[in-house]
Amino acid sequence: MIFPILAVCHLIHLSKSHILTVTNYNVSWKTFKETHNKIYETAKEEQLRKSVFLYNKEKINQHNLEYEIGLHTYTMGVNQFTDLTEEEFFDFYTMKASQDQHYTFTQESDLFSSIYKYINISQLPKDVDWRKYNVVSRVKNQGHCGACWAFATTGALEAQWARRTKKLVSLSEQNLVDCSWFYGNHGCSGGWMENAIDYIINNHGIDTEQSYPYLARNFFCHYNPRAKGATASQVVLTKNELELQAAVATVGPVAVAIEVSSNFYKYSRGVYDDDACGQNANHALLVVGYGVEEGKPYWLVKNSWGPSWGEEGYIKMVRNRNLCGIADHGTYPVV
Repeated sequence: MIFPILAVCHLIHLSKSHILTVTNYNVSWKTFKETHNKIYETAKEEQLRKSVFLYNKEKINQHNLEYEIGLHTYTMGVNQFTDLTEEEFFDFYTMKASQDQHYTFTQESDLFSSIYKYINISQLPKDVDWRKYNVVSRVKNQGHCGACWAFATTGALEAQWARRTKKLVSLSEQNLVDCSWFYGNHGCSGGWMENAIDYIINNHGIDTEQSYPYLARNFFCHYNPRAKGATASQVVLTKNELELQAAVATVGPVAVAIEVSSNFYKYSRGVYDDDACGQNANHALLVVGYGVEEGKPYWLVKNSWGPSWGEEGYIKMVRNRNLCGIADHGTYPVV
């Protein structure tokens, strides 16, 4: 793998007037390691990671300078991924299972499409945030495992279950990672929310996170029906942003899949509006609301990269553009 060390070479040849800049970068590197508990096995490995960090930091700084003069609607920031190359990030943190690996599930429903015919979009709330109603669990962290699809699934089911029972229960992503392979999922190599929901339907439930904790790796299936935390009866899919908005407004949080770009994972705050991503889904998230910020409509989206990423684990993604294909795979369970 080729590491972008040119940024380091450039820093080495700075004039005396830029010594403070070099000092600042060294301070940033030290702070980064302390904040994210980064420990490297060898001095050589640390030097490589530092070179990647400095290269990424330069890109972040350049973007934020452009933000200050109005060229962007969001800022970038240093996070736990800043010492990774783009290739490493996509290898470790995005889904590898291709879209043609969808399972032919038995409980797919056109329920929402039929309901949607009778919903007047203009009468929907101007903004929605389901976090205010105790149906959204804490931000979780998938770690070095492409199990975002499992986190999006549990997030959607947790919300539906909480709305029905008035009790928020954190559900087990590991249960889905280990046990839904027959339904077309591939554990840490990727999967799909509708496949996972179909597994839950046919399995008559999913365990709680407490009884079946997350390991961030594939393991053998040991579902325990006595530790069941929730069940589902149907899979419902949305087909466009209007349906997605109506679902989020009237039903609750909806699991979605998007294409993550190299800019996405550097997100810090603001409304993410970037044409770098396409519609070839490689990451799953949970839409928990929507609103408008400084005149720009957005989706409020919960990620599974921990609370130190983005806006305390969340991102605002521009609405009404189907950015990154956000409305192409909207999915939620009926309980």
